[in-house]
Amino acid sequence: MGSVLFYKKPVVLNRELHAETKIKELSDRYGFASQTNSIPLALIEFVDAAKEYPIVFTEQNGDYFPIAIVGFNDNENLFVDEDGQWKVNYIPAFVRRYPFILADKVNEDDFNVCLDFEYEGIDDIDGLPLFDEAGEPAPVLSQAMVFLSEYQGEVNRTREFTKKLKEYDLFVPREVKITLPGSDLKTLQGFSVIDEEKFRGLEDEQVCDLFKSGYMSWIYAHLMSIRNVNQLLKLSQE
Repeated sequence: MGSVLFYKKPVVLNRELHAETKIKELSDRYGFASQTNSIPLALIEFVDAAKEYPIVFTEQNGDYFPIAIVGFNDNENLFVDEDGQWKVNYIPAFVRRYPFILADKVNEDDFNVCLDFEYEGIDDIDGLPLFDEAGEPAPVLSQAMVFLSEYQGEVNRTREFTKKLKEYDLFVPREVKITLPGSDLKTLQGFSVIDEEKFRGLEDEQVCDLFKSGYMSWIYAHLMSIRNVNQLLKLSQE
């Protein structure tokens, strides 16, 4: 498995190799996410995430995907405090799924789930077991599998959304210029937003397509979220 944000040593779970593995929640619950300034978002998260974060889109090899901006500097997450706790109500699903992640299935004895074995909450003595005595997923793993499956479905739906926006040529590169206390002018770049002028200029059939697809509310959530840059600025001054 390639490198994935937050995950340092993802290992495919196996009912025999990991029969005794247990996992527990750390008091420093979100400390692992303190060194990133952006987090991927699924489409279904837009309405809740738009209340807290600026939502923008990154592009790689012609494909776009939404992210929440959580910091102005590299290796900075303004939403994680010194005790590893999240400061606001909505926590992105990408963060909540950690330390589990979906993986390609290797064989019938492996589960379609990886666990980051650099996670400090892995303990063969304390914590909750991943597998029961029959070698079947215990509750903590079963719940993770359901969550991951649902999340992957939402990721696929999100990709269809961004494909439609790209088809209608709605993305435009943007940058944000800010002056942080005690520093020079800083420019955030490398992301795109939906161009409101192009959005307003869509043909009637295109507007109808977006409406019937259920995309309109998420488009507006994205556009409204941009004002949360001011919220980030306030957090940077605390």
